[in-house]
Amino acid sequence: MISELIKYVKEIDSTRPVTYVSNRIYDQDRLCQCLDLGDFTSINAYFGLETARLDKVLEKIHNLFPSRAVLVTEFGDEAIRGIHGGMKGSEEYQAEVIKRTWNLIKDKNFVMGGLVWSFTDYWHQPRKLGSTYLNPTYFLHGILDAKRTHKESFKVLRRLYLTENEQTSEEKEF
Repeated sequence: MISELIKYVKEIDSTRPVTYVSNRIYDQDRLCQCLDLGDFTSINAYFGLETARLDKVLEKIHNLFPSRAVLVTEFGDEAIRGIHGGMKGSEEYQAEVIKRTWNLIKDKNFVMGGLVWSFTDYWHQPRKLGSTYLNPTYFLHGILDAKRTHKESFKVLRRLYLTENEQTSEEKEF
C-alpha cells in the first residue's frame, strides 16, 4: 500500500522528495519492510536516554541501505514545565534526551537531520487512563508549554543549534 501511495504522489508531483514514516517501523529484532520506499528513509525515534539503542537502529538501517540518507522525523520526550530533577517527566530529563539524541544524530554522516517533537505541548484526543503518557489529554513533548513558556529543553536546543560564532561565552561552555 505504501509503495502504491508513493507512486501516486510522484505522478502528481515528481519534483518533490517523498518519504514514508511510522512510529512502528522497528522492534528489537527486525525492521519494517518500508524503509527503502521513497527518496530517503525516515524514522521516529523515542528511546529516552537509551541512545545506544537508537545508535543500533540507525546502524542497522545504514547497513541494510548504505546509499540511503536517513531523517529522524521525531525525537524527544515528555516534560511538565516546572517539574525539575533527573526523573522522567522533568524539564531536565527532556532536555538531556534531546541533547543526547541530537549529538548522536549530528555525528552520523548518513543521517541528514532530526526534528524535535514538538514545539509546544498540545491537546490531543483523550487516551485511556493508565496509558504510558504523563497526561491523558495533552501531549507534553513540547519545548514550550501550551502557553508558550520555555522549558529547559528550549535553552538546550538554542545551544545545540547555534554555530560557535553565534554562541555567548556561557553557551560555549555547554
